[in-house]
Amino acid sequence: MRRDTVRAPMSDTITFKSLSGSTAQMKDGPGPVTLGTSADPYAYRWRELRRRQMRMLRMAAACFVAGAIGVYWLPSLITKFGLIMLAVAATTPFVFALRSYPCPRCKKSFFERSQEERLDFFAKQCVHCGIAIGASKAEAEPAALSEPTIRIIF
Repeated sequence: MRRDTVRAPMSDTITFKSLSGSTAQMKDGPGPVTLGTSADPYAYRWRELRRRQMRMLRMAAACFVAGAIGVYWLPSLITKFGLIMLAVAATTPFVFALRSYPCPRCKKSFFERSQEERLDFFAKQCVHCGIAIGASKAEAEPAALSEPTIRIIF
């Protein structure tokens, strides 16, 4: 067996370039290997939204548990207050990361309407364009092309 030839256990072949610059043969499957890319461009953005939501919830729960244990075990009122403030400070970046999440379709903040109104972290759809969480681009496009609904508030 030559040094620049690598044999697969099933004796199938793929051509690749070794470090020495020569080519060797190995077995390939029925076709080229493709990376896990989704046909839907929104799929990655929805995974990112879920990731940010879970990070925020985990951090808030961890800070709540640490604060509760610290309040129970720490003797001084000042250290208890300091621990609570540290927990709030540790959770703040995760809240801002979720708050600044852009909608995949309209690119505006997914949870925040304007400066005057409050945030809605429990929204199941974008507060601007109305795309539902998890909707594919194909599902979202017909809604974007339809006429906007007008609400009259008295």
